[in-house]
Amino acid sequence: MRILPAIFVCVLSVLNASAQISLNGKITDEDGQPIAFATITLSGGNIKSVAVLADSLGVFRFQHIIAGQYQAQFSHINYIQQQFLLSAFHDTIVKVIMRPKASQLKEVKVTGNKPLFERKIDRFVFNVENSLAAERGDALDVLSVTPAVSVQNESVGIAGKGGVSFMINGKMVQFSGTDLVSYLRAIPSDAIEKIEVITSPPAQYSAEGNSGIINIVLKKNRSDFWSSTLRSSYSQSTYPTGTAGVNFDYKKQQLSLSAGANYTNGSNAAIERPLVEYTDQTWYGYSSRRDYSENYNARLLADYDISSRWNIGTQVFYSRSMPHSVDNSITNITSAGSTRIDSMLFGSGRSTRDGYNLSVNANTTYKLDSNGARLMLDFDYYSSERDNDRIFTSNSYDSAYHFFRGSNWYSSNLGQNTFDNYSINLDIAHRIGSLNVNYGARYLASRSVNNLNSYASLADTNILFRNNDQFVFDESTGAVFASADKSLTEKIEARIGLRAELTHTKGVSNTLQETYRNDYFNLFPTFYISYRHDDNNTFSFNYGRRIERPSYQSLNPFARYINRNYYSVGNPFLLPSFVNNLEFNYDHKDFLGVSSYLSFSSNVAAQIAIPDAITKLVVDTMQNSYDAFNAGVNIFYIFKKIKWLESINQLTVFYQNIDQKVAFLPQKENGVAFSFNMDNTIKISRNLSAQAGIWYAAPQFMGIYKQSDRYNLTGGLRWKLWKSKASLSLTVNDMLKRSQARLSSTVGGVIQHYNNYYDSRYFRVAFQYKFGNQKINTKQRDFRNEDEKQRSR
Repeated sequence: MRILPAIFVCVLSVLNASAQISLNGKITDEDGQPIAFATITLSGGNIKSVAVLADSLGVFRFQHIIAGQYQAQFSHINYIQQQFLLSAFHDTIVKVIMRPKASQLKEVKVTGNKPLFERKIDRFVFNVENSLAAERGDALDVLSVTPAVSVQNESVGIAGKGGVSFMINGKMVQFSGTDLVSYLRAIPSDAIEKIEVITSPPAQYSAEGNSGIINIVLKKNRSDFWSSTLRSSYSQSTYPTGTAGVNFDYKKQQLSLSAGANYTNGSNAAIERPLVEYTDQTWYGYSSRRDYSENYNARLLADYDISSRWNIGTQVFYSRSMPHSVDNSITNITSAGSTRIDSMLFGSGRSTRDGYNLSVNANTTYKLDSNGARLMLDFDYYSSERDNDRIFTSNSYDSAYHFFRGSNWYSSNLGQNTFDNYSINLDIAHRIGSLNVNYGARYLASRSVNNLNSYASLADTNILFRNNDQFVFDESTGAVFASADKSLTEKIEARIGLRAELTHTKGVSNTLQETYRNDYFNLFPTFYISYRHDDNNTFSFNYGRRIERPSYQSLNPFARYINRNYYSVGNPFLLPSFVNNLEFNYDHKDFLGVSSYLSFSSNVAAQIAIPDAITKLVVDTMQNSYDAFNAGVNIFYIFKKIKWLESINQLTVFYQNIDQKVAFLPQKENGVAFSFNMDNTIKISRNLSAQAGIWYAAPQFMGIYKQSDRYNLTGGLRWKLWKSKASLSLTVNDMLKRSQARLSSTVGGVIQHYNNYYDSRYFRVAFQYKFGNQKINTKQRDFRNEDEKQRSR
């Protein structure tokens, strides 16, 4: 491995040879990660020798030294010593890059402890390897205790932000839904070095979504290795579900390979209880559904270092999903103000889905110099296909169960969706003087084709409709971005960025003979500043503007009947919504963090169930229905004063104000709400640990719906077996069956209540076995079209 010289930036301006100055700097590795606790020694000039120790962030300081020339030496047990002549005639900032000692990588183990969490200028870092969370089992278990992250019923979000995108080692992963859960379950917790929470993504990332990004950084090892992991689990909720998977990782000289496969088969129960209060009638429904899941996914990643500067890589992800469900329902209809049943609707349905997702990425990275400058180029292709079929029958009866002649209803929806996306992304980073600059461009093109055949009949002979439709939606987006960051002083660092996106869309409905166009250009500025008062106290502020584009499916104007009195229809006139986010953070040492935020959202699209008071038909659609203002404070506290106990506590208090634009909806909704989470990891012995946790969410507004409170109790045990080569864990979730909320809303004077349950109470037994070298070092490339793939689902 060729040894690169130390790189430093020094601004010289000779003022006075006898003046007292300060010399400050930062030490990092080649990847820009800080090197903690390095020793820096100055000799010569007007002093014999003076030394300081860099802090946990690699920052060092020399105060009140005499201006002049010094011999500078930088030392660390795991890195090659750097020496050079340093001329400092006024306050000077130095940046040093050190290379690891290749010959000692196999023997040396860093024993210095990182803080549990760190606040960087654009992200929050949770150092898992220094936490008992490393004993939890898998990545999803670790995320459940990560500060600023919320995990509820295996749905992951950022506090105050909602759902998120995921990266592994800085590269976007391509799974969602059950595939994503399976992927996270496949990552052992003790393989995770840290988790980075990016609440306001910088300009280099797509402006799509208000969700933020979670980056899971795995432990690295530069030596050759191979390892394999086998795992399986059994979960029992109302019905059982089983999973199995295998991972294989290999690194030899310039070549890195990683492969994996997962399989899931099982089912879950769903109970839906809608109550709709019209002026003259009340409709109370009860639906019991069983959702069957069968899916598998596979991945292959390869990286090859052509030289010390040039790397090429490729990765392929494939998933296949074949779920289906069966449901039975009954709806009791009563006159307003009466409890006597006038009539009943009995229904039964069956839904089947079959689809695949394919992601292919080719990438190359070229290091322009030894100071971290680099050029990255990515080509991405994504394809998916889904068949969605639903058949539903229903009959009407009076209160004595006498069949109403001619009431038998039959409907079917046969749908097929294909989606293709191509993208190219260029990303360049280097230094200009004292500035770190990052700029690039992106172009993508997508096509979504929806074919739908819809049919309904009443009393077998009365055909109500028979429709066929094809809806084709094309979208292309060109983007350029640039950002620059600079250390203004030894304590203050700032970054500013700007992203510009130009989007063209075109939707064509062949049956309706309509064409829908929308072209828009937008700018997305970002700004970050951090102030490090001392080793114990850090303040930071960030601002970012984001865009939320509608999903492709929600734009399709063709109706899909769910049952006789309920159908969904897309809205091709949907416009994107925008949000401005401001966030202020304060962190004290490594156990207390406070984040306050403001967000201003405009033109937000919401799902609305619109009932007709006369026909009693409910139309489910999306509309750009409201503007919103949100303000909140998130506080987390980590208790780790006892060696065998780690308690992570998080409290979020927020205010919501929703200003509805739709005439038949309540015009104003506002209120204060809060949520609380406490999770405890207990180290019982060297090979046995336990977990116990609770979260609670107070009533709040979710779009047009008011949501009741909810809470969840969890617990678990994990055993390490056979010298930590294997592990066995037991987890119990939602012990009291209260993790799901009841919803209510008023639309057009019609009151709606929903009291639904989707299987969340379960116990799970998981087993994992590792063999081989057991050292992990895989690179995963960022799929640049991830946002478009999420919208296609």
